[in-house]
Formats: sequence, C-alpha cells, structure tokens
Amino acid sequence: MFEVTLGGALLAGLMSFLSPCILPMVPFYLGYLAGTGARQAEATGAAP
Repeated sequence: MFEVTLGGALLAGLMSFLSPCILPMVPFYLGYLAGTGARQAEATGAAP
C-alpha cells in the first residue's frame, strides 16, 4: 500500500471539485452555502 499525504488528498479533492461535470453546479453550491436561494436571488435582481 501507499501513504496518502494531506497535500495529495487536497489536490485530489480540488481536482474532483473542478471537474467539467461538477463545475456548472458550483454557483448553486456557493449560493446554498451563502444561504441564498434561487427565488431570493431573483427577487433581489441578482439573477438574470
């Protein structure tokens, strides 16, 4: 077996987060973390 370093784990997590199939969901994820829903963003005019 091989050892997994902290840097290696962080790099693998970052690469999986920025993969092409996940990248379009990042704005929704960040909005969820910020506590802003899509309806609230539309009501304030933040969304087109």
